Amino acid sequence: MKQIDFNDIIIAGSLFEGKVMNRYYSLYAGKLSRLQAHALSLVCDNPGLLSKDIARAQSVPKQYASQIVKKLLAEGLIYNQPSIKDKRTQLLYPTKLGMEVLKEYTAKSNADFLERTSALTSDEMEQLLSAFSTLRRLLEKID
Repeated sequence: MKQIDFNDIIIAGSLFEGKVMNRYYSLYAGKLSRLQAHALSLVCDNPGLLSKDIARAQSVPKQYASQIVKKLLAEGLIYNQPSIKDKRTQLLYPTKLGMEVLKEYTAKSNADFLERTSALTSDEMEQLLSAFSTLRRLLEKID
């Protein structure tokens, strides 16, 4: 097995953060914080999510995730509904507005990403998108 070069991992993570994620979340600036935007995305992609699921996905305390959820509820981007199994448990769902907001910002982000990657050849772009897909699939297997 090849020796792990954590410097490559750190640099790749930093480049991804700076060149992709920061640009995406900056589109929400003034409307939603980075964690709020991520939570909205989580709820839209996984309707029926729990606040504790958001806390786990974002590696934040449950109390902080609850504050994020309150903001999204107040903005009308998500709604909660009691679970059929346990009425004390509140399941989170996106509203139509929440889905529209996420769709709008995802479209803006996609356009920005395509513009900034226009210097890549079509083969390089294919490699980049394939690498993202592979990285996600493999990282999801890790605890």
